[in-house]
Amino acid sequence: MPEPIISDLTMGMRMINTLLLLGIIVSRKKFTVYVRDEGGGSKVISFNDKAIMALMRDYSREEMKLLNVLFETKGTGIAELAKMLDKSEKTLINKVAELKKFGILIQKGKDRKVELNELGLNVIKLNRGIVSNDEISKERVEEEEGREINVPY
Repeated sequence: MPEPIISDLTMGMRMINTLLLLGIIVSRKKFTVYVRDEGGGSKVISFNDKAIMALMRDYSREEMKLLNVLFETKGTGIAELAKMLDKSEKTLINKVAELKKFGILIQKGKDRKVELNELGLNVIKLNRGIVSNDEISKERVEEEEGREINVPY
């Protein structure tokens, strides 16, 4: 069980807190961070090592296809997923079990419908942002390659 780390965000301590959080994250140790708003209010947010690892994970193309189908369908059963992704049910059962360990999928109901949870939705948003940035960069490179460069001698 990880020991709690309590940090004060008042009196200009944000930089130290940021460094502390980065150190905890890159250490890859188990942690749970609780953050209270600076005004001393009652609102507290928390996150743990599993959430950070799920967000930082490099998902395969096949995993992203599965996550995108779940996003677009708002969740579906294994049999339907198998048909949509042209995979065997056994393959999808194994992949869903693996992704559930990262805390991004849930299964509920009698039919064990597979759905993205809040963390899974954030994985989708993050990866779509990365793809968008990669596409923008690729377009810029293609534009630059298409231009002639006039260099005076």
